[in-house]
Amino acid sequence: MAYREFIISKLSPLVESLLQTRTSISILEVGPGPKSTIGRLPGHLRRRVSRYAGFKPNKLFAWPLRNSLLPASEGGEQQLPCLESEADIRRVRFPVEDEMTFNGGPRMFDLILFCHSMYGMADKQDIIKHALGLLREESGEEMVVVFHRDGNLSLDGLACRQMVVFPMGIVHVRDDDEVLDAFADFVAGSSVHDTVVAKELRESYRKTCRALGGRSKEEPGHLSFSSPQIMVTFEKKSHEPLCVDSASPIG
Repeated sequence: MAYREFIISKLSPLVESLLQTRTSISILEVGPGPKSTIGRLPGHLRRRVSRYAGFKPNKLFAWPLRNSLLPASEGGEQQLPCLESEADIRRVRFPVEDEMTFNGGPRMFDLILFCHSMYGMADKQDIIKHALGLLREESGEEMVVVFHRDGNLSLDGLACRQMVVFPMGIVHVRDDDEVLDAFADFVAGSSVHDTVVAKELRESYRKTCRALGGRSKEEPGHLSFSSPQIMVTFEKKSHEPLCVDSASPIG
């Protein structure tokens, strides 16, 4: 529901607005899952993406992500069918110290997306500032877009162009030890190693999840957690105090 009713429904108009001033767009996605969020957009928007890059250090997700963006097999649908070159998937953490290049020149983007990928990142405001430096300056409408859990995002010194809240977000998690272990690691933003202390911590996490999770007839065998979300957008001048008269501060 969160993707259908919030993430895609809010991201699509942003892409539409960019396409009013250009024929195609270049996109950088930081921390996508095994499939790109961009690949969930309506077909007429996906066909206008000419360049795509992604940062995904987790090799378990990096290869499925790359494969999902390759030309589709016969009868299938390619997620981004009009790419000018193969999707550039980098198995390193964002940001990187060296300058990103494309065909020998600096690679700049029209849209940079963080979709639930900033958990566990320190100095989030510096990461956003770095991303802002990778935006093209063609029309001033180029943007960094962040989807995050509401109340869990501190970006001191930055002012957003737009913020939208989705209070109805709900996460359903199967009531299974292994699934709850993975869910707890995701919420905590880190994982624990196989030690005696780790075993005790996992048991504590499971007990906490089962105590706090709701249960409903609609999702038998699952725990339900309220997960309100926000979308925040930033433009090139978001970290310049003299240029944020109409923006809402975050942090």
